[in-house]
Amino acid sequence: MKVNGIQLREAIKRWELRAQTASKQFNENVWAFDGDDAPSPEYLAAEYAKAQESVARIQAAQSRYNLLVTLDFGSDEKITLCEAVKRIGGAGRLDKMWRAAANNTGRDRYSIRENQRNSDTIYAKRQISVEKCVKEANEASKRSAKLRSMIAIGNTAEVELENLEPELFE
Repeated sequence: MKVNGIQLREAIKRWELRAQTASKQFNENVWAFDGDDAPSPEYLAAEYAKAQESVARIQAAQSRYNLLVTLDFGSDEKITLCEAVKRIGGAGRLDKMWRAAANNTGRDRYSIRENQRNSDTIYAKRQISVEKCVKEANEASKRSAKLRSMIAIGNTAEVELENLEPELFE
């Protein structure tokens, strides 16, 4: 079956919702009054198991998909979609670190960290300039944006994956 990453992601969301719904209803339907039109715990357990199984199957297919799709990361570097997804978290955190460093005044709002020592009144010095931090923040932001863009583009690629039933995507 031919699929793209967006179809895989959305199918996972739908099955996770079905699992969550069955799980929530299960406890609520252990007890029922005569004449109540409530689903049985057995039915809900079966629905939950089916949904969890479907999520696992689609996630396995998503892993295969992410390893098959390749992206041009630089002029001479190709990476899999899987690697790009794994890199994005760290790239975003690095971007955030540089932005925070650019805005760091040396003062802690709770006065835990001070930029001077009382014994000789020695002042701490900034180890990196604000301008350098801003430059690094911009570069980190560009890298993380490029990764996000590549992931979005990569998720539109259609790939033939075996052992996928169309029912998983309904």
